[in-house]
Amino acid sequence: MPAPKQITDEQRQQIVAYRRLGWTLREVSHEVGVSLASISRILRAEGIHSDPTQTLEASRARWEAAQAAGYSLLADLLDDIENLRARCYEPYRQWVGTPDGPVQVELPEPPLSEVAKLMEQARRIALDVNRLQKELDEGADLDKTRGVLGDLFEGFKMVAAMAEPINEEGTYDSDYDVATDPDQTAP
Repeated sequence: MPAPKQITDEQRQQIVAYRRLGWTLREVSHEVGVSLASISRILRAEGIHSDPTQTLEASRARWEAAQAAGYSLLADLLDDIENLRARCYEPYRQWVGTPDGPVQVELPEPPLSEVAKLMEQARRIALDVNRLQKELDEGADLDKTRGVLGDLFEGFKMVAAMAEPINEEGTYDSDYDVATDPDQTAP
């Protein structure tokens, strides 16, 4: 049987320092490489209470980390809205039926109906982000936050559904005509 691993004075100092910073016992264990039981014994010997439910600093640190994660999510959602807006100005490929059969046409921008759909969805997502930010700032309850996140998810599902336009007969509402486009007709 191998000899038990000796805990160095440096490891003991790290354990005490990390715990005073509000780290959980598991985080300290992972960082220092010492078992949870050994960490508890070391902290008890130093006079530091290691019950995580009674450590105010650890609770505050976790709360602040959760809030930071929420704000990070909001920033990511705002980036998604910005990317959605950029799609309104990208070239748009479309299949158009002609007497000779379907022809792929590239427009400099999407049709106005598609742009309107994208912008309406971006507006809805922005409103949901604003509402979620207010609830995070006010410390709203979990059910309200879940509701807002559910609304955001539904909004993104609608955006995903609009990513590939349906150009079946009777669904395309652009006034574009390939026969009159000077870029598409032969000289």
